[in-house]
Amino acid sequence: MVATFFIILCHILQHFNIELAWWFNVGVQMFLFISGYLYANKKIKDPIEFYKKTFIKILLDYYIYIFIFIIGFAIVNGKMMGLGSIVGLLTFSSVVYGVSHFWFIPYILFCYLLTPLFSLVLDKIEKKTSSKKVICVALLLLVVHVAVYYFASYFKPAYIVCFVLGMILKRLEKQKPMWLASKVLIIILAMIMNGWQIYIVYMKGGELPKEFTTYAHVLLGIVVTYLLKDGFSLVGNLARSKRLKQITNRALDISDKYSYDVYIVHHIYIISKISLYAVLGGVIRPTIAVLFLIIVSAKMLNIVSGFLFDKMISNFLK
Repeated sequence: MVATFFIILCHILQHFNIELAWWFNVGVQMFLFISGYLYANKKIKDPIEFYKKTFIKILLDYYIYIFIFIIGFAIVNGKMMGLGSIVGLLTFSSVVYGVSHFWFIPYILFCYLLTPLFSLVLDKIEKKTSSKKVICVALLLLVVHVAVYYFASYFKPAYIVCFVLGMILKRLEKQKPMWLASKVLIIILAMIMNGWQIYIVYMKGGELPKEFTTYAHVLLGIVVTYLLKDGFSLVGNLARSKRLKQITNRALDISDKYSYDVYIVHHIYIISKISLYAVLGGVIRPTIAVLFLIIVSAKMLNIVSGFLFDKMISNFLK
């Protein structure tokens, strides 16, 4: 839920050209890490079935929205979008103004495509001794980075590594000492790398290699995720009110159900030709309107996708 809020806030700040936008963009890395974390122990007996379920879950809502966006584009501009742009949206091969945030979709699909392979490799690594496990994990991360860099240049290697780290750290929870050491190492590296970036870029006016800042951002996303996870767990353990726990669980259930749809629909209201910040002016009024429209649009998209899934796709998955 916090990651979703960060992404929305990132784009609001981006509209106003405020540098903090690129720090709140850490919500993307949080989602990648969480996705790897949640799929870490999933037993994938049939990769084809896994692909059908995960890909449809991502693509159904996406293509419904793209269809609506293309129609909306024609209404707003008085002409149809070019064929190249339409094909680009359908195949993730080009970025269209108003929905430029969809660069994330092929990333998560690519990670899901590789999940069965990562699961097999991690199953093998788990059987190793502690010292060999450390070496194997380091080699796995290096291989992922190099393979993506040279053979899948569309993607940033650090983002795929972020997903893999989610799987690795979840698996390591069974071995508390190694998991704790890994967690501490990531925190230290995140502090050093992000601190160095702040010093060089903001205090000295210099530049750092893009790969360095990307990995720094990935580590920051992992640390923020763990801080939130540990913080909320602590509050949950201390909370004595059953009613409070029920409200909290309900809020998180709603967030889990609609967060992807919120991600899909939010951008056009903030950064596009129909940006409410440009149309209404100011900050407070457009922000209220943006949040209202995001909630309504996400709910409607979820209803439509649920209806189509039940009527047309559920039988395909059986």
